[in-house]
Amino acid sequence: MTATLGQRVRVEGHYEVRTVPEGEDYVWVPEAGEVDPRRLEELLHPWRDGCERWLKMRGYPEEAEWEELRQLQ
Repeated sequence: MTATLGQRVRVEGHYEVRTVPEGEDYVWVPEAGEVDPRRLEELLHPWRDGCERWLKMRGYPEEAEWEELRQLQ
């Protein structure tokens, strides 16, 4: 299922602040319990699937790098 404009889904949780060399990084942490990572990814980045299809269609060199980073997650 892909999130669309106008659809609202509430995911309880909070942000944790992590110190990195460049400053502070705010990381979203869902409430305790099981959250389907793929579903959470669709909610936070609904544009990603369409962008990946576009990159594959266009054959951009960034595609290989993006796929490599995605597999590391």
